Formats: sequence, structure tokens, C-alpha cells
Amino acid sequence: MNKNLVAISLIILGAGLLLIWSGILIYDSEILLGLVLAAFGISNTNYSFRIGSRKAIILSAILFLVGVVPIVKNSYEIMDTRGLILVSILFISGASLLILFIDNMRQKTFLFSGFALIILSYFSLTVLKKIGLFEWLKTVGDMFEIFLPVILILFGMSIFINRKK
Repeated sequence: MNKNLVAISLIILGAGLLLIWSGILIYDSEILLGLVLAAFGISNTNYSFRIGSRKAIILSAILFLVGVVPIVKNSYEIMDTRGLILVSILFISGASLLILFIDNMRQKTFLFSGFALIILSYFSLTVLKKIGLFEWLKTVGDMFEIFLPVILILFGMSIFINRKK
């Protein structure tokens, strides 16, 4: 990661949030976060391609795509975010695999897997919504939110206990 880009992004985000919270700038803070993440992701992906760091390329591409999600969510006033999260995860994973293919064009697996995940994200957005999958995901998500603290506590305790072995 380019430390200068990280610093500039943090300064812009902090200044923007201060302007929003003080009432000087009338803007949604979630959109500002999305814009900063998207701009940082684009610029750092370019930097990562120049230095040839595969990990930085993928992380930057994921940050860009994660930044696009709150922009789309707030711009189109999407209320049911559970379906958006499923589609976003599939699309971001597919796009990351396509970027890995661009980095190493001999790995055709990245190309086929990336396209398959992107097509699956479109399929989940259109067909699975008609079947009622999003209602099922909402039910599963609500159950997961109830048990999430217990899962996190148990996971943390298992890490702590297994640390001494």
C-alpha cells in the first residue's frame, strides 16, 4: 500500500466527516466513505500494478468495489441490504479474480472463475429474487445477528485457549 495515498485518503475522509458533522457540508457520511474508498482503491490499484504486488492489487480492487456498495445503496435508496450484500460479495469476488487474471494471463482458472461469479451475481439479483431467496436470506441474517455475539465470544475463546498449545 502506498502510505501517501492512505494518508491523503484519511485526511480527506476526516475533513469531510468534520464538515458533515458540523453542518457545513450537507452530505451523507456513508456516501463520503464510499467515495473515499473508491478513489483510494482506483489510485492504489494503479500504484500496485506498477510495483507488481499481487496482494496489494487484490486488496485495492476489493476496497474500490466495497466503496461502490454504499454509493449505490444510498444513491438508489435500497432498503433491503441483505440481497445487496450477497450480490456484492459475488461480484467483488469475481472482479478480484478477473484482476488476478489480468496480472497473470496464463492462469485461465482466474478468468473462468471470475466470469462465473459475476454471472452468478447477476443471476442472484434477478432470478433468485423472484424465487424468494432474499426473504430466506433475511431470515437467516436475522438469526445470525442474534447469535453473532455468542459466536464471536466462542471463536475468541477458542483462539485464546489454543494459543498456549
